[in-house]
Amino acid sequence: MKDNTKCPNCGKYTRVSNNRNAWICENCLTPFYCDETDVFGKNKIIEEDSDFIIRDNVLLKYKGEETTVHIPENVHTIGNMAFMNCTELSSVYMSNAVRTIEKNAFYGCIRLVEVYLSTNLNYIGDNAFDGCISLVSVDIPASVCMSGRAKIGFNAFLGCTSLMNIRINDRVRSVNDHIFDNCNENVFFEWENLNNNINCCDVIHNRLVKKKCIHCGGDLTGFFTKKCTTCNK
Repeated sequence: MKDNTKCPNCGKYTRVSNNRNAWICENCLTPFYCDETDVFGKNKIIEEDSDFIIRDNVLLKYKGEETTVHIPENVHTIGNMAFMNCTELSSVYMSNAVRTIEKNAFYGCIRLVEVYLSTNLNYIGDNAFDGCISLVSVDIPASVCMSGRAKIGFNAFLGCTSLMNIRINDRVRSVNDHIFDNCNENVFFEWENLNNNINCCDVIHNRLVKKKCIHCGGDLTGFFTKKCTTCNK
């Protein structure tokens, strides 16, 4: 481990190790590259010309101010905290080259309304969309399914209080608990395996207690076989 490496953005010292050359400053969270670094803080910085800092097909940081962002075709991974607290961001379009969304990637993007996920997406990390309070819908593709279980991290969509529509491909048979907690109380789930995954969202528990439809919250009718009067599920 080498200490006292100077961040080119804030000028404070941060830590790096010998086996990596892409870093995020511990002080200001700005990504930077250093191919040659010593303990005196002399860095050889590799600058990016666009709004995207990309290294080895990993989007490390978005530094633009656009409200609508199209992820570049050469990005396979959206890195940890890449869009964290981009408070003006409203729409994200991912190319189908994106395979991974790492943890906290879109944490705190409070004006993010819509996100179009890659149809080849394999993994969504912990807290990836945590606190995206304006997000209204999400469509989870079949590609995140591994042997029936979705590769979606804990609290991936926690606190998305405007989330009204959640569609999960039916090839996905199970997901982690609590990944959709604190979404909108009127959220509609389009997923045939929801009955076996009632812990994925606290709203589902509330509907069960009230004897409402777990998919939409509507009233149930029927004696032995219950059917929702609103969504017919």
